[in-house]
Amino acid sequence: MSDNTAADRITYLLIGAGLGAAFALLFAPKSGRELRDDLGDLSRKTYSKGADGVRDASHRINEGAQGVAGRVTESVHSVREGFEKQKGNIASAIDAGKQAYKEERGRS
Repeated sequence: MSDNTAADRITYLLIGAGLGAAFALLFAPKSGRELRDDLGDLSRKTYSKGADGVRDASHRINEGAQGVAGRVTESVHSVREGFEKQKGNIASAIDAGKQAYKEERGRS
């Protein structure tokens, strides 16, 4: 059995409710015009709810992506600072080694 997220379950619920409502309207004793009007109203409401859901999900995804991007940027800066510090340490060690070599060479 696969793991369903809450969003998947809500989506399935809404699809089922929409299908149930459509079947109820189809089999209800109404005139053709009333039925078409009801189906039009139902489709507009369903579309509106779906569009709202997509818009909300898009906003949440964008907010999450921005948060992740910020953390990645902070991590990159931290790593860069660490490399720069190590680069300075290595350069100092090389300079000290050169100086020690010159001093030893001058003693001989």
